Amino acid sequence: MLLPLSLELPDDLKSTDAKCLVKCGSENSTASCLARYPSVKCTRSCKDAPFSFTSSLSVITWALAEIGPPASTYALNNSDKVPFLQHEAFNKELLWHISTMKRGSTDLIRAHRICFSLNSYMLMPYIILFIFALNFVSTLLTIVSAQLFPLLLVFFALLTAASVTTKNTIYDDSDSDDDSDDQEDQEDQDDQDDQEDQDDQEDQDDQDAESVRDVDT
Repeated sequence: MLLPLSLELPDDLKSTDAKCLVKCGSENSTASCLARYPSVKCTRSCKDAPFSFTSSLSVITWALAEIGPPASTYALNNSDKVPFLQHEAFNKELLWHISTMKRGSTDLIRAHRICFSLNSYMLMPYIILFIFALNFVSTLLTIVSAQLFPLLLVFFALLTAASVTTKNTIYDDSDSDDDSDDQEDQEDQDDQDDQEDQDDQEDQDDQDAESVRDVDT
């Protein structure tokens, strides 16, 4: 079960009216006590003091007080920078909730937390607005990036073209020298092969001439 079947309210959220009290202990007892599970009519509203959850501002300030001193101190120091925010009322309510967290009893703090949970729906318009704003910014960034991408391609293409030169570089000179050396080596090899062929031909001619003389003899 995700939700409890019953919820025992703290005494601070129970009404102290006479009609809401029950007898303590035995039926003969004259003492009256708060009911453990009071009816809806015998519970106090979260809008009443000392809870005063009357607006979304109350929910936000209690959430900041719950987070701790770093968040509450930052909010107190920078609330005047938020547009359309009544920072004086905001700071006053935040200080009140901080004091409740420090000095309040366990039941009082628990009652505040229950009221915070029940009134958290007041934040829904701001959450929806934040989601719409986030989607709008995301879509805007996508559109801007899609428009800028061709311009970036042109820009980098121009940089690449500007970096290419027709003059020979040290690497080009080295390549040309290597090519010329290879060509000279090839020419020398061809000359050597031609010379060897010529020598072989002369030797063959000499042998043929000697063969003819031998025959004549």
